Amino acid sequence: MTERGTVLVLGGSSGIGEATVRRLAADGVPVLFTHRAGAERAQQLCAELGAGVRTTHCDVRDPGSLAAAFMAAGEGLAGVVHCAGAWTYTRLAELTVDELDDAWTLNGRSVVLTLQHAGRLLPEGGAVVVVSSVAAELAPARQASYAMTKAAAEAAARVAAKELGRQGIRVVVVRPGATDTPQLRSGTSEKAIEAMAGAPALRRLGTPDDLAGVIAFLLGPDARWVTGTVVEATGGLR
Repeated sequence: MTERGTVLVLGGSSGIGEATVRRLAADGVPVLFTHRAGAERAQQLCAELGAGVRTTHCDVRDPGSLAAAFMAAGEGLAGVVHCAGAWTYTRLAELTVDELDDAWTLNGRSVVLTLQHAGRLLPEGGAVVVVSSVAAELAPARQASYAMTKAAAEAAARVAAKELGRQGIRVVVVRPGATDTPQLRSGTSEKAIEAMAGAPALRRLGTPDDLAGVIAFLLGPDARWVTGTVVEATGGLR
């Protein structure tokens, strides 16, 4: 990542995305982060973190909205983090076409479009970090739509690393395990959360800060030889 260039964090108003915004701001990196809902909360985060942090509305499922977020980042764009996504626990037999299409546009297609924009706008030395999920590899029951779209996003990132490498742009995937975010807490039973916390070698859920540290490293110069790979950050789940 070029020195002190702006990082665009897609999905930066909560969870891992918010922790990444905070970490980058603490490191003195200018940040533009997106929010789809919660505009007031996003503005409060900007006020808390200071002039180097901005926010803009974006629904990554909308190609025009995604393009506008890149334009809002301006000419100094140096890095991109795709951290927008969601899951459901719908059984395979009950999946609808609408749910499949929504999962694809949110978790899959938006990543491909992000990689396209990054290839057009990032300078040599720029970096893209795509936040995936261990579900892409483990394929948990009741997560068919999520697992398949995250696996697709990982494949697209590996392809992009080969194509964008000619421009000196790196593309890396971070694969978290269960992470203690509002989204996890809102849609998962306490019993399931307890089981998730006991599964990794380190015997706890990940925290957003755990992932933010990995993302910040991968954006930075010490990771200049890391591209086209999936970095697992799961606390030793496997």
